[in-house]
Amino acid sequence: MKNFLKNNEIRAREVRVIDSDGEQLGVLTTSGALKKAQESGLDLIEVSPNAVPPVCKIDDFGSFIFNKKKAEKKQKQATKQAILKSVRFGIRISKHDMDVKISQIRKFIEKGHPVKLILQFRGREAMHEEFGMEKMKAFTGALEDISTLESKPRKQGNRIQVILRPEKPKKQ
Repeated sequence: MKNFLKNNEIRAREVRVIDSDGEQLGVLTTSGALKKAQESGLDLIEVSPNAVPPVCKIDDFGSFIFNKKKAEKKQKQATKQAILKSVRFGIRISKHDMDVKISQIRKFIEKGHPVKLILQFRGREAMHEEFGMEKMKAFTGALEDISTLESKPRKQGNRIQVILRPEKPKKQ
């Protein structure tokens, strides 16, 4: 939040003035604009210092700052960030557990989050990489209608990883 100058802090000779109702009063001297603000019992706030001449608004400073913070908060909430979710499972995952994981992953993808699938090998399971690749293909195949693969499944140490991104809606 930037600092707004108010009343006697404004150093410009002339300012473009907007009253509390949002109507333009035109270009006035700073002292004349201050008098108008004091007559209405409000503050003169510099809202656009880089304009020529600077733009000032006649408003209550406290409510002006409150409304600015409220608007910033609303704007921040509107820019939702996608968080990378990760789902881990083993090579011996049962059919029912696999269905539960797939429905969980579907919920994440439908909300717009990318999902990292991690197949963890334990002990001697790492010798059978082909079974792990089959499980990973089963997962990605079940989710291919709503997601796209970022890259092919790859083995890193004792795990196989792949990242699924939500599929962008097709333009019609």
